[in-house]
Order: sequence, then structure tokens, then C-alpha cells
Amino acid sequence: MDFSTAESAFVRCKDYQGIQFVKSILDINNETVKKAEVQAYFKNYEEVDRIYLTTDRLMSAIDLHRILGNSFRVIELLKKGDFLEVSEMEEAWNGVGDYYFDRQLWNEAVNYYEKAHNEVQIAECYYMLEDYAGLERLLNDLPENHKLLPELGSMFSSVGMCEQAVSAYVKSNKLNAAIECCTTLNQWKMAISLAQKYDIKDVDSLLSQYAGYLKQEKSIFNVVELYKKACKFLHAALLLYKFVKDLPEKHKDPLLLRKIFVLVGILVEEYKSNRKVSNFDRSDITDLGISLEEEIALQNIAPRLIDDPWRGAKAYHFFMLAQKHLYQGYMDAAMKTALHVREYEDILNLEDIYSLLALSSCANRAFATCSSALMRLESLETISTEERSKYETLAAEIFVKHPPKDSRSNTVHCRGCVESIPDWYTSCPNCNLNFPVCVASGRPIMNPSLQWTCLQCHHSAFKQEMLTRSCCALCHCTLLIPV
Repeated sequence: MDFSTAESAFVRCKDYQGIQFVKSILDINNETVKKAEVQAYFKNYEEVDRIYLTTDRLMSAIDLHRILGNSFRVIELLKKGDFLEVSEMEEAWNGVGDYYFDRQLWNEAVNYYEKAHNEVQIAECYYMLEDYAGLERLLNDLPENHKLLPELGSMFSSVGMCEQAVSAYVKSNKLNAAIECCTTLNQWKMAISLAQKYDIKDVDSLLSQYAGYLKQEKSIFNVVELYKKACKFLHAALLLYKFVKDLPEKHKDPLLLRKIFVLVGILVEEYKSNRKVSNFDRSDITDLGISLEEEIALQNIAPRLIDDPWRGAKAYHFFMLAQKHLYQGYMDAAMKTALHVREYEDILNLEDIYSLLALSSCANRAFATCSSALMRLESLETISTEERSKYETLAAEIFVKHPPKDSRSNTVHCRGCVESIPDWYTSCPNCNLNFPVCVASGRPIMNPSLQWTCLQCHHSAFKQEMLTRSCCALCHCTLLIPV
């Protein structure tokens, strides 16, 4: 090899790097290494590899392929060596993993990253493969406060896996990130639980902000769902109650209102179960941005909701049940249920109540009851003069033909005082004993041995009525145990 001629040629070509290369070659004393360096300069890497291996320079060959990025050959050569360094092998595995990763061959890449114990790239491959079970295994294997944990939390959060994301954030001691993840994914119950467990005070303010946004969007039922997920059952119930009260009269669909009041009842029952209270606790109402005290007159509404959360549901339930009996031709049952509906004058429209009672009692030939209902209709202050005149005309037409007397009146004996009372009475006027009303038929239950009670709404029905039903007639709670 004529290095002086090579140097002169590089000078004439003005190749400064070539000149420097010749000088570096001249500083090498070993002829074999010189020959290998020359072959490497001309990119004859296979020849360089052969030279190193034939002269027992394994590490030089490894260094060559490491510089070239040929990790496959590095692994092959490392396995030939007598002393296998773990760190060098892991570096080679990483190189192979990077090769497959760059080509989006995630399955192959993750195998080599696992051999190299490269958790960061393993997580990235699992994420690209959508192998969330693998990510969860990795999460469980990592120690606390590992640098990868926040990134795992972000990965889980991005695909809606809130529980795993929270686990990652908590394991890395990033509690605020965990709560933010819960609120972003609408897992308010989990956020509240975390806040209580780690004594964090910011969740209610976040809940307030989100509730305020939903209210501005007029998403009333989304707000209710939000409060329910956050275990703010009483807030949700009060919000629904106000929503019903604010509905225009023409938009009051009885079926919809019945469903809403059933939901109110369920929410209050959950509140009672969750708080284990039987009376209204004003201190439990917390500020949620727009104060509930400004939205609802708590002094008047909340105690009634707590004491009898099913009152609204019962009002519309019996109102619709009376109409059902009427359309099915059960006039006596319709009238007796309509008589019971009178107890809900604070919820139902008075004209609707007494119109239904007048119609059902007239059809049942109970003209005394019909007369009382028509008299009440005529005395209503909310009706117009024209409507009052129509009721008076109707009453005259009926009672010209039929005297205001009930054709029949069934009586039963009160089990408390043995006094004879009409069979539709819900309490004995003599001993003040109350009788539960069957939510399936609308009839009072005089005999406790015939009574079935719902586990959710705690209202009763005749056992005979429940034999053909799969759920409670009032709250629709599924019957887990046959009657």
C-alpha cells in the first residue's frame, strides 16, 4: 500500500478528509488494522469483517457493525465471544428493535425490546398494537415512581381506560393528574373517591365548573347524570324536582313526569343509603358554583323530598292507573283510584283530578261522588267563566236524570277498631289506622298478610297482583325473589 502516493492524490484532489485519513492510517502500527481501515474507507465492509475475524479481532468487528448500525451482525458476533456483556447485548437487542420499530413492525420490535428490558419502547409498541392487556401487565411490573408511569397513565387515559390510568398516576404519585383524568373521562365517582382518600379539595370546584357548562348547554339530564356519578344524589334529585316545577303546563306529559319522579325517588333513596340518614341534613349541601339554595327553596322542597321522595311518582302513577282502569272498563276500580288521587292536589292539576273523578264516578253510577267532584270543579278559581258554565250545565243534565246518590257503597271492618268503613278509605276515621295503597291496583290493603313490599321504593301491593309481574308497579325495581 503506497500511502505517500495516496496522500499526494488527495492533495491534488483537494480532499482534506482523505488527507486526514492517510495521516491517521500512518499512525497505526499494525498492518492488518491498516488494511482493514483502507477496506472500510472504500466501504468493503464484508472484507473488513473477514479481516478482523481471521486475525482474531472480534471486538473490532463488533465495533465496526455497531458503527454501521447492523445490530443483527452485532448480536451474531457477540454470541461468538467468550465473555458476553449483558449491557452490550441489550444495546444490540435495542438496535434490532429500533430496526423493526422504524418499519412499523411492532410485533417483531416488542420481542427484541423485551429482551433488552426497554420498558419505554415496550410501552410504545403495546400502544401501537392496541395491546392494552400488555400495557396493564407492564404497569403492574413497574416499581413505584418509575419515570414511565405518567406516560402509561396518558396512554390509558387517551383510550378511556380510566381505572388503569388512575392506577398509573397514583403509582407515580401524581394525584392531581389522576383526578384530572377522572374528570376528563366523566368518572366523577372515582374522582370523589380519590379526593376523599388522599384529602384533595379541588374536585367539587371541577364538578361545579362542568355542571355549570352543562346547564348553559341546557343539558339537564346530563347534569343529573353528572351529579349521580359524583354521588351527589340529593343535588340530582333537587335539580329534577325544579325542572318539573318549571315545566310549562302544556308540556307536562304525565308519563314523562312519572318517569322523572320515579328517578327522583330512586336518587333520594340512594342518597339515604349512601349517607345513612333519615332526616334532611342541610350541612350536606355544598356549593356547586350556582348555589342550590338560589335554584330551589330548600326550606320548603328538600324536607318533603327526603321524607316522602316517592310522592310525585305516586301522584302520576295513580292518576294514570285510574285512567287505565277507566279505559279497560273497570269503573269501580277507576273511581276508587281517582278518590285516592285527591291526596296529591299539591302536585297534579286540580281540574284534571276532579274531572277524572267526576267521569269515573258517573260511569260507576256513584252520583253523590260525581256531584261532589263537579261542585269542586265549579268552584275552581283557575277556570274561565265559560268553562264554569259548561260544568254547571253538565251537572244539571246529569242530576235531572239521576239523583246525587251512590248506587252502592262497599264497606269493610277496620282491623284496628272493627269499625265499618268504605273499602276505599286509606285510613280509619275512628282509630286513625293507616292502610297502605296497592300500587298495582289502587285499592287499600286492609289485611297485612296479603301485602307485598318493594325493597327499593318500600311501597306495597297485593301479593295476588304481583304474581304476574316481574317488577314493582311504581318504581319498576326487578323482583329478585318470587312473590
